[in-house]
Amino acid sequence: MPNPLFSIREKVKIAGKEYRLLGHSRDKGRVFGDYFKEGTRYENWSGQPVIKVHRTLQTVIGTIIKNKFEILDYVDAKATPNAKKIDLVRYKIYSKLPTFCSWKVQKK
Repeated sequence: MPNPLFSIREKVKIAGKEYRLLGHSRDKGRVFGDYFKEGTRYENWSGQPVIKVHRTLQTVIGTIIKNKFEILDYVDAKATPNAKKIDLVRYKIYSKLPTFCSWKVQKK
Protein backbone atom coordinates (compact mmCIF):
# COMPACT_ATOMS: atom_id res chain seq x y z
CA MET A 1 0.00 0.00 0.00
CA PRO A 2 1.17 3.59 -0.36
CA ASN A 3 2.96 4.66 2.80
CA PRO A 4 0.53 7.04 4.54
CA LEU A 5 3.29 9.48 5.45
CA PHE A 6 4.45 9.75 1.85
CA SER A 7 1.01 9.99 0.29
CA ILE A 8 -0.15 13.01 2.30
CA ARG A 9 2.54 15.44 1.19
CA GLU A 10 1.14 18.76 0.02
CA LYS A 11 2.04 20.31 -3.35
CA VAL A 12 3.44 23.80 -2.79
CA LYS A 13 5.01 26.29 -5.22
CA ILE A 14 7.97 28.24 -3.91
CA ALA A 15 9.82 30.66 -6.19
CA GLY A 16 8.20 29.05 -9.23
CA LYS A 17 9.26 25.49 -8.33
CA GLU A 18 6.88 22.77 -7.19
CA TYR A 19 7.65 20.95 -3.94
CA ARG A 20 5.82 18.22 -2.08
CA LEU A 21 6.03 18.95 1.61
CA LEU A 22 5.07 17.31 4.87
CA GLY A 23 5.63 19.21 8.08
CA HIS A 24 5.16 22.68 9.43
CA SER A 25 6.73 26.10 9.60
CA ARG A 26 7.55 27.46 13.03
CA ASP A 27 7.13 31.12 12.18
CA LYS A 28 3.48 31.15 11.09
CA GLY A 29 2.36 27.69 12.14
CA ARG A 30 1.60 26.69 8.53
CA VAL A 31 1.04 22.94 8.22
CA PHE A 32 1.81 21.05 5.00
CA GLY A 33 -0.21 17.86 4.59
CA ASP A 34 -2.99 16.43 6.76
CA TYR A 35 -2.26 12.92 8.00
CA PHE A 36 -5.59 12.57 9.79
CA LYS A 37 -7.77 13.46 6.77
CA GLU A 38 -8.58 10.07 5.32
CA GLY A 39 -10.06 9.66 1.86
CA THR A 40 -9.50 9.47 -1.86
CA ARG A 41 -6.71 11.38 -3.56
CA TYR A 42 -6.17 11.77 -7.29
CA GLU A 43 -2.59 11.99 -8.55
CA ASN A 44 -0.38 11.37 -11.54
CA TRP A 45 2.16 8.59 -11.17
CA SER A 46 4.76 8.39 -13.92
CA GLY A 47 2.38 10.30 -16.19
CA GLN A 48 -0.62 8.08 -15.45
CA PRO A 49 -3.68 9.10 -13.41
CA VAL A 50 -3.92 7.12 -10.18
CA ILE A 51 -6.58 6.99 -7.48
CA LYS A 52 -5.17 6.53 -3.97
CA VAL A 53 -7.08 6.00 -0.75
CA HIS A 54 -5.32 7.45 2.28
CA ARG A 55 -5.79 5.72 5.62
CA THR A 56 -3.91 6.39 8.85
CA LEU A 57 -1.83 3.61 10.35
CA GLN A 58 -4.35 3.55 13.20
CA THR A 59 -7.12 2.69 10.72
CA VAL A 60 -5.02 0.09 8.88
CA ILE A 61 -3.87 -1.66 12.06
CA GLY A 62 -7.34 -1.43 13.59
CA THR A 63 -8.83 -3.05 10.47
CA ILE A 64 -6.26 -5.86 10.61
CA ILE A 65 -7.03 -6.55 14.29
CA LYS A 66 -10.82 -6.19 13.91
CA ASN A 67 -10.80 -8.81 11.15
CA LYS A 68 -8.87 -11.25 13.32
CA PHE A 69 -5.53 -11.09 11.53
CA GLU A 70 -2.16 -10.89 13.19
CA ILE A 71 0.77 -8.88 11.87
CA LEU A 72 3.75 -11.11 11.10
CA ASP A 73 5.97 -8.48 9.48
CA TYR A 74 6.04 -4.91 8.20
CA VAL A 75 8.43 -3.23 5.74
CA ASP A 76 8.87 0.40 4.71
CA ALA A 77 9.89 0.02 1.07
CA LYS A 78 12.84 2.00 -0.25
CA ALA A 79 14.91 2.13 -3.41
CA THR A 80 17.50 -0.57 -3.86
CA PRO A 81 21.13 0.30 -4.68
CA ASN A 82 20.58 -0.94 -8.26
CA ALA A 83 17.98 1.82 -8.77
CA LYS A 84 20.78 4.39 -8.49
CA LYS A 85 22.06 3.29 -11.92
CA ILE A 86 18.61 3.53 -13.50
CA ASP A 87 17.38 6.91 -12.24
CA LEU A 88 19.64 8.88 -9.89
CA VAL A 89 17.09 11.62 -9.11
CA ARG A 90 14.36 9.19 -8.10
CA TYR A 91 16.89 7.07 -6.23
CA LYS A 92 17.84 10.09 -4.10
CA ILE A 93 14.18 10.62 -3.24
CA TYR A 94 13.02 7.06 -2.73
CA SER A 95 16.06 5.88 -0.79
CA LYS A 96 15.16 8.42 1.93
CA LEU A 97 11.35 8.54 1.79
CA PRO A 98 9.13 5.47 2.22
CA THR A 99 6.78 5.51 -0.77
CA PHE A 100 5.18 2.14 -0.06
CA CYS A 101 4.83 -0.23 2.83
CA SER A 102 4.14 -3.94 2.92
CA TRP A 103 2.31 -5.91 5.54
CA LYS A 104 2.53 -9.65 6.10
CA VAL A 105 -0.58 -10.74 7.95
CA GLN A 106 -2.12 -14.08 8.82
CA LYS A 107 -5.61 -15.06 9.90
CA LYS A 108 -5.60 -16.08 13.57
